[in-house]
Amino acid sequence: MTVLEVKALTTVLHLPFGTVPVVNNVSLDLHAGETLGIVGESGCGKSMLALSLLGLQPNPPAEISSGSAHFENVDLLDMPPARLRRIRGKRIGMIFQDPMAALNPVMKIGDQITEVLRRHLDMSRSAAKRRAVDLLELVRVPDPVRRAGEYPFQLSGGLRQRVMIAIALSCNPAVLIADEPTTALDVTIQRQILELVRDLQADRGMAVLHITHDLGLISEHADRVMVMYAGRIIEQATTVNIIDHPRHPYTAGLVNCAPALGQNRNSHLSEIPGIVPPLNQLPPGCSFEPRCLRRLARCRQVVPELDRHHSRHVTACHNPCSA
Repeated sequence: MTVLEVKALTTVLHLPFGTVPVVNNVSLDLHAGETLGIVGESGCGKSMLALSLLGLQPNPPAEISSGSAHFENVDLLDMPPARLRRIRGKRIGMIFQDPMAALNPVMKIGDQITEVLRRHLDMSRSAAKRRAVDLLELVRVPDPVRRAGEYPFQLSGGLRQRVMIAIALSCNPAVLIADEPTTALDVTIQRQILELVRDLQADRGMAVLHITHDLGLISEHADRVMVMYAGRIIEQATTVNIIDHPRHPYTAGLVNCAPALGQNRNSHLSEIPGIVPPLNQLPPGCSFEPRCLRRLARCRQVVPELDRHHSRHVTACHNPCSA
């Protein structure tokens, strides 16, 4: 069952030098119980996509110019702010990239969870406090009663991220958006956090939209992967197909950059030359063309569209790596 269906979403930035699309004609569908990974380098539009879905894009300068995002038979993008606030945090939860910035530094941990429960579930203060402790225990925070009385600065990065997960899951959402949830954590804590999310997802049957720059990390946790570049979706397939048979040269570069994904793990790591172009300096054709080793003359002039003939593995490329 599809729980979230996004069609042709475009978010633009109104900047002094002009208006540029940061999320460009993005479509996706998310099914109940599955994890969809969205992968790409910094600056490709992943986080702005997530913020746009929840009405959190910074306006100004960001503005949603077109598209739709249907969730439970309503369009999130065409919803009054007050109604969207009732859905955000209750039916759609979000784990933000930096918990220290997302958590209120002058509120105790327990009070921050309690506030969400009282706002969305109309719980009494005493019931919400008990539930806050239960949620901290659920996300494996040690000594949850004591931690509920502490402030964010008193917790480690891993514990702060667990608190963010507790807040995101407090109202049993149908969809969880995880925006780079393990970026600032060491490898061991990263794995613990991702396994925690996976276990909670299995228990609750929720859908997860996992945004990351790390293809190797998401490969173990996502059912499908969408690859973004310069604001566009350039490839989409099952995780196995993306890893074993990448068709877009950019995706192949991401696979070869990850030591755990390359077929020959004893070989040296490759790199993708160049950087993501600034949004106001995109080439007229394929945005990846200046960095691509498979570019054709056509790539400089014509923007490739997603090839819908391969419904289970779509690619936007004039010269894909494999048929």
